[in-house]
Amino acid sequence: MEALFSRILNMSMTGSIVILAVLIARVFLRRFPKIYSYALWAVVLFRLLCPVSLSAPVSAMNWLTPQVEETSAVTSTLQYVPVGALAVSEPQGPLPETPQREQTVPPEENPIPWTALAAAGWGAGVAVMLLRGLAQYLRLRRRLTEAVAVEDNVYLSDQIDTPFVLGVFRPRIYLPCRVLREERRFILAHERHHIRRGDHIVKLQAYFALCLHWFNPLAWVAFVQAGKDMEMSCDEAVIRQLGLGIRADYASALLRLAANRQSIAGSPLAFGEGDTKGRIVNMAKWRKPRLWASLICLLVCVGVLVACGVNPAPEETASTETNIEANTETTGYVGGALRNRGAPRRMCL
Repeated sequence: MEALFSRILNMSMTGSIVILAVLIARVFLRRFPKIYSYALWAVVLFRLLCPVSLSAPVSAMNWLTPQVEETSAVTSTLQYVPVGALAVSEPQGPLPETPQREQTVPPEENPIPWTALAAAGWGAGVAVMLLRGLAQYLRLRRRLTEAVAVEDNVYLSDQIDTPFVLGVFRPRIYLPCRVLREERRFILAHERHHIRRGDHIVKLQAYFALCLHWFNPLAWVAFVQAGKDMEMSCDEAVIRQLGLGIRADYASALLRLAANRQSIAGSPLAFGEGDTKGRIVNMAKWRKPRLWASLICLLVCVGVLVACGVNPAPEETASTETNIEANTETTGYVGGALRNRGAPRRMCL
């Protein structure tokens, strides 16, 4: 458990650096479509879930000089806390003989296993987060047992207050009965865009990453901000599809169907989820970007994704010096042996 916890700590430290880089990049992209800000969170999710990445000469991690451990010819892992350093190693070989008075340690002076307690606390937190999300999902499923199919994968229910997408392999759209008919057009467009883009899977992965890194405040910040960018980018896609004329009705539906509180569990994608005021302001300011602006945003996104997604190339200096020293010692030894062999022997009379 301690070794696993040390790996999670390394991933969380790397993820924290990437989260800060994405938050800074979002400041420069705040006036552009939110799809670019939303795309940046992909590298955060990758860093929080995957300990291995490609190695490259240029990386955002270069200035931290972490320990780079090669896992293959092209991949490596970053270590700020050596894996296994938190684990208590067993003594190797027989212990040296000591006087009996030194072998006896009073019980009150035994060292407290802080590392084991920290790893156990992390595991307990992960279990609580997973069980909480599962309980919320099962409770919501029970409320939807009497939902009525309207079309293909769209269902109506009088037990819910806001539209949302639920499901992974066969996602369904659930609408409350109080949704007006004139609102269904853009609400369904919103939820279907989520499904086409795979947001229902992305959000489930994001919640799992949050469960693993629940102790990291920046992981919570990333989860909330990524959810806002996800919803705003989906709003912009609906406006681009249906036209600027729906913005007033769209904003009115958001205000009427906005959830009273935002659930942190990552199961449903709710239409009223997120910062309702921020979404309405973003829709009011949205304009189709020009080509040059799109190209600049694309370059910024690619640069951030690549720089934050790769590990620094392992340094070969230490290994090269070790090999040189080993060769020098070997050469000196062989040379000495040859010199001794070639030296004239003294005769003892």
